[in-house]
Amino acid sequence: MTTEYKIALEKDINSLHEALHRWNAPNPDRPIGHPTIFAVRDGIIVGLIVTSQQSEAVVCDRLYVDPTLPRVTRGIILKRLCEHYEILLGSLGMAWYHIHTDTQDNILNGVLGSSLGSPYHQDHESTWYRREIA
Repeated sequence: MTTEYKIALEKDINSLHEALHRWNAPNPDRPIGHPTIFAVRDGIIVGLIVTSQQSEAVVCDRLYVDPTLPRVTRGIILKRLCEHYEILLGSLGMAWYHIHTDTQDNILNGVLGSSLGSPYHQDHESTWYRREIA
């Protein structure tokens, strides 16, 4: 099964919010900033990485994958979403970005920890990573 990764356009925003609702993600109606990358399999959105609209810095404030997918598949999609996000940010001249995650999301923090290293801040609710783009 092939997964496509796409840059979100305005016409995609409603579908992205619908996916967040389908996954029972927290705050699914929070605005989706740009750039946003999303993953599609068989015409269904299965993951997304969203830039916060409310920050002075480049902050990825949401990174979600369909929780009904197998664990290994979710990990691969998470990794690929981050890779595509970095390619896009690098092409825009960005040197680094932050990622905010839920501390309890073991799969996401495992993927990010293996590729980004140790977080620079972690408490019982939030984990923060800073990633320099090579």
